[in-house]
Formats: sequence, C-alpha cells, structure tokens
Amino acid sequence: MRMNKKIYAVIGLLFWVGSACVPAPVVKPPTVSELYGQGLAYLRAGQYEQAIDYFTKACDIDPRNQYILLHRGQAYAAIGDFEHAEYDFNRVLKLNPKNPRAYYLRGLVYRDKKRFNLAYGDFQKAIELNPRYAQAYYQSGLLKEKKKLFRDALTDYKKFLEYAGPEDNKEKADAKERVAKLKRKKKIRKRSGGRRIKPGQEAEEKGETKITGPKIIKPPSEEVKF
Repeated sequence: MRMNKKIYAVIGLLFWVGSACVPAPVVKPPTVSELYGQGLAYLRAGQYEQAIDYFTKACDIDPRNQYILLHRGQAYAAIGDFEHAEYDFNRVLKLNPKNPRAYYLRGLVYRDKKRFNLAYGDFQKAIELNPRYAQAYYQSGLLKEKKKLFRDALTDYKKFLEYAGPEDNKEKADAKERVAKLKRKKKIRKRSGGRRIKPGQEAEEKGETKITGPKIIKPPSEEVKF
C-alpha cells in the first residue's frame, strides 16, 4: 500500500514538472491586413472612431500604404475632422499622384471648408484621371450651377447620369430634377432670344392680360465665389 502511494506521488511530481516545462502559447500580433480589414468593417458600419483606431494601428506598421490612408481620411471626414482628412489625402497623392479617388475625396473636404476653387480643381482632376467618374461630374455640376454656369452644369449632370451606378440612386433623382429645371430655363431663354424674361413678361408680349400678385421681396442670395 505504501509502495503504491510512493508510485502515485512520483507520477504526480513528474506530471507537474512536465506541465511546467510546456511553453505558453505564443499570441501573434495582428497583421496589417487584419487591422485594415477591421477598420473597413467599422467604416462600413458607420463606427468612424473605431475605424480610425484600426487604420492608425495599420498605418503604424505600414505608413506608406495609400489604401489605409485613403480610408482613414474618409473616416476623419465623416466625423468632420477635415484637417486630418486633408492631411491623409495629401499623403495619398504624394504616394500616388494619379489616384482619382483621393482627388475626389479631397475635393469634398475643400467643398465642406467652402474652398470652392480648390474643390472644383480636384473634381476636374478626378475626371481627367477617370473620365467615367460619375460622382465627380455630379459635384462639379453643383459647383457650376452655383456659379450660374448653367450650360456647363447641365453637361456635367448628363455625364453623371450616363455613368452613375445603382449606388448613386439618391443623386440620380436630384440630378434628373436639376436637368429638367435647367432645360426649362434654356427653353425660356431661347424663346426670348437670349433675353431674361421676368414673371408675366411673356404673357404681356403675347397681348395677354398680365396677372400680378403682391410684390415678394427675396433675401439676397449668397454669392459663391470661385
């Protein structure tokens, strides 16, 4: 009986020594691809702060990766941090001056900062690099319409509608309305021989009774300077 106890004690000791010698499993740090993938998932889910955190960790490992910088810039822009967004897009364009997406996204940042000249230049550069860039045409059209360059805006909206995809449905509806409105303006000017027609003037010229209502004083519209 005593011999059995000794045997068990020795077996137990050997088992304890053996388990103590087994090395702990090595936890590998996440790779750039894993961090970038997590960042993209958070970006698509609209969780921009978490996306920025993962993109930054990926950037620490691979600081010259234009795709990580581009998407981190997008996340910064989504939370209104335009300075960091612009910085990231500038870095992308240093690494790859022929990236139309970076020009387009930086153009949106300039637009939101009311730097319309720079925004317009970036949208044009994006179109130059990718002549089928639907969203760049749409944004360019909006700026031209604000500048009262109606004919050029109409051309841009038509280009947008030509190249737009299913993901652009919201902008498609708006662009169609704007095209219809600009075409109506074009028709009225054509009938008047290029003159601006005031409300009621067309009926008066035809010899019809001019119907006037109370005078409406409109507030001055904000002029957009390029």
